[in-house]
Amino acid sequence: MAAPQSALAAIYRAIKKLASNPEAQDLASNRAKNLSEQVDLSRYSPATIARATTGSPMAQRGFSEALGSTRSPFASTLIRPSQWAEHTPALDPFRDRNIIEYLKGVLPKEKLKEAPFLWVNDRPGGLEAGFEGRHRMKAMQELYGDDPVLTNLLPGQEFKLQELDYPKGMWDERVQGPNRMSPLEMLRQQIMFGDKPIDISPLWVNEK
Repeated sequence: MAAPQSALAAIYRAIKKLASNPEAQDLASNRAKNLSEQVDLSRYSPATIARATTGSPMAQRGFSEALGSTRSPFASTLIRPSQWAEHTPALDPFRDRNIIEYLKGVLPKEKLKEAPFLWVNDRPGGLEAGFEGRHRMKAMQELYGDDPVLTNLLPGQEFKLQELDYPKGMWDERVQGPNRMSPLEMLRQQIMFGDKPIDISPLWVNEK
C-alpha cells in the first residue's frame, strides 16, 4: 500500500530534522518508502516514522519513561495486535476501556505519536522482552482491524545472579546496567515475550 506523496513528503521533512548527514537521510528515507508498501503511514505521525527509521530516541512518556525516552531502537518490526495480545496480560474490560476509547477518538486526527515497543533484557535464563503499548495496539485494532503495527525494539537491562548477604545461601537477579549485547546477537537468539517466544522479523537493524 503506497503512501500518498504528501504523507511521505512530511516524513522526509521530519527525517531531515533528525538525521545528521545526507547518507543517513537517504537510508531513513528509503526505509520509510519501503515501509509504506507494508503499512498505512497516514496512521502514524511523521515524527514517529522519522524516529523509527533514523534509530532516534523515542518521545515516549508514561510508564517506562526513563527507558523509552533515552534509548534508541536497535531495530523495528511489524506486529499484529492479535499477536501482541497473545503475549501480554489481558486488558481490564472496565478500567482500560476509557483509555482505549480515548485513543480511538484522538488517533484518527492526531495519529499514532509513538509506536509500541519491546525492550529486550538479558537475564541469566535468556533474553526476555518487556513491553509498552497494549492500549495503543487494542485501539489500532478496533479502528483499523488486525493490520500489522510498527513496533520498535530497544535494549533493556542486563541482569546477573548475585548471592544475598542475608539470608545466606539465597540468590537474586540484580541489574548490572544496560543490555550490552549487539543487535544482531539479540536477534539471533530466542526472545521470550510473556510466557512464550516471539519470532521477530526485523524491518531493519541499527547496528552500532
